[in-house]
Amino acid sequence: MSITCDCLVFAAKNKVEVQKLTLPDVGAGEIGVKTLYSGVSIGTELWILIEKYWCAKYPNIPGYQKVGRVEKVGAGVTNYREGDIVFLRTTKIASDIEPMWAGHTSYSVMPADETYMFRLPEGIDPVEASLLCIRAVGYHGAAEVMPINQGDTVAVIGVGMIGQFSAQTAMLAEAKVIAVDMLNDRLQYASKYAQATTFNPTEVDVDAEIKKLCPDGLDAVIDTSANAKAVNQSFNWLKAKGRYCFQGYYPTETPIDFLQPHIKELVMYNPTDSTPQGAARCAQYIAEKKMHIKEMISRTISFGQAPELYDELVAGNKEILAAVIDWR
Repeated sequence: MSITCDCLVFAAKNKVEVQKLTLPDVGAGEIGVKTLYSGVSIGTELWILIEKYWCAKYPNIPGYQKVGRVEKVGAGVTNYREGDIVFLRTTKIASDIEPMWAGHTSYSVMPADETYMFRLPEGIDPVEASLLCIRAVGYHGAAEVMPINQGDTVAVIGVGMIGQFSAQTAMLAEAKVIAVDMLNDRLQYASKYAQATTFNPTEVDVDAEIKKLCPDGLDAVIDTSANAKAVNQSFNWLKAKGRYCFQGYYPTETPIDFLQPHIKELVMYNPTDSTPQGAARCAQYIAEKKMHIKEMISRTISFGQAPELYDELVAGNKEILAAVIDWR
């Protein structure tokens, strides 16, 4: 027995299709989950689609964050029951198509003991929860790897989705947050939800503004921009023995001027992905209204409209900050 579901496929470079996918039937110790919403990881998925992600292969099924309702419970499963709303990342598949990471599917079959799958807390909006991994990536760098501490002053360069949640995580740690971005709408979200002081480098001299705010230098910088010029410039903002978090994705060689890191003895971190513990913590923050995203979701579309969404992303539409695919 097998299950047929809908899925998104990156069929080739810059080519997105809706296809049918075969999944194995739900077996003992497994659950079947009907997808409600899957969140688009705009940065990672775009790198994959334009063939600049380090391990991209075609065809593949992208996506790594979704929310669904448990529809079937296999023999021996005691930790889930039908009707539970769960967060998960992927699915088992019964074909040889490349999963990267098979999040954008209308159904999932998963072992019930999967560590990165859990029941969502009461009061959480499943649309917001579908972008939980993006939150958890920012949380992982700012709270689990560095971490940002109470009283720190930290600058976040680039406040796309990961930058927004790096900033919100720093705010929750009772740090003082500075957000730097060239898009004012993103700076407004950082100001509203991370209580950040904001600077647009196309409008002000960021070096001078940070010097006025923090004459002795910053405690930490989190970069999500992957822009070599911005990275090298930001080394000047840090105090001696400051901390630097490379939180972006760096698909090509990034020339780094190590003079200031050497002189200041900077400590550098390179987080990647997220942890299930961090995702669960972020889910609780969302339910408690301590983390925010709903206003930042630019698009919620049906899965049949997804190819057009990705066409816009490839064309460089920067107005799309966050997107969610509706599989209902």
